[in-house]
Amino acid sequence: MHRGVRLIVVTALLALCTAPRAQAQDVEPQMRTLIETFMDMTNTKAMSQQMANVVAAQLLDQLKRTKPDTPERASVIVREQLATEFTRMLDGSGSIHDELVLIYAKHFTRDELTKLIDFYKTPLGRKALTEMPAISQESAAAAVRWSQANGGRIMGAIQDRLRAEGLAK
Repeated sequence: MHRGVRLIVVTALLALCTAPRAQAQDVEPQMRTLIETFMDMTNTKAMSQQMANVVAAQLLDQLKRTKPDTPERASVIVREQLATEFTRMLDGSGSIHDELVLIYAKHFTRDELTKLIDFYKTPLGRKALTEMPAISQESAAAAVRWSQANGGRIMGAIQDRLRAEGLAK
């Protein structure tokens, strides 16, 4: 993994591990039910597998660039392990399910969730649910391609600015 990406991932994980946590039990039962219904309708669990696929693709791309002779079995193991970990992220011990409930409760009211659920029951809402996984996956792949194409330029610009302000050599 590229040092910059590794730093971002480590920083994000540390922030998640050390941040004070509210309790999902603080969300009233009716609100929690609406949130969980919404999460089910929007295929939150399926999206975690898409994230696992995107992360696996990024890791494997980096691995193959640095070690082109990496055996195919390594790719299979990376994909399997990430799929397992991202499933555990939502279902297993140490899951983030309750944190997601809190996040939704922070951003939506009961009325808004009800309206969103009603929307996703319409033909257009069902189409949005059907198409969003592909759109998300294609968008993530486009973002990865952009990042790969522009990463060197961006890091150079950052280094230039840091040097200009005497913060780097």
